Amino acid sequence: MSHICRSHLQEEVNSLATELFAGDRMDPNNQQLVNIRRSRVWQDACRAFSASTFNVAHGIRVKFIGESGVDGGGPRREFYRLLVETVCSTSGLLEGSDGNKIPLHNCTALKAKKFFLLGVMAGMSMLDGGPGLPVFSASVLHYIATDSILCRSMEDLPDPMVRHYLLVVGTNK
Repeated sequence: MSHICRSHLQEEVNSLATELFAGDRMDPNNQQLVNIRRSRVWQDACRAFSASTFNVAHGIRVKFIGESGVDGGGPRREFYRLLVETVCSTSGLLEGSDGNKIPLHNCTALKAKKFFLLGVMAGMSMLDGGPGLPVFSASVLHYIATDSILCRSMEDLPDPMVRHYLLVVGTNK
């Protein structure tokens, strides 16, 4: 996504957040403390964001367990960066190559509302000036925006073996 498009999207998200949430999300007195272990970022994030006391209208303050420091923004940005890495590698929610991810067929995660939690985390990341979740293929983004399926390229297929065989079949016509 170009810097201009991302900047415009960030402005739109912030505008919507101002309309939806009363109060200042960045006010440290309103923010919720989220304790994160670097070795278990996804698990700790799921625990915190699914807690009955969690309120998306409030921002978050991040504390990395075993580390000193006050969250003036740095730990929160680091958390969102690590969250994107972890979601892409170990969450069991996404598959495909870097920058070309698609949701993985995972009924257990769907029932456990992990995809919903991921959406909440991505939205909060954007509200807090973080990266959001800039990992999806163009086809996934198209589907999210339009509710219609569009397969733009072989790269949209996450399985490298399937891609390989389709390319072989396509060249042997």
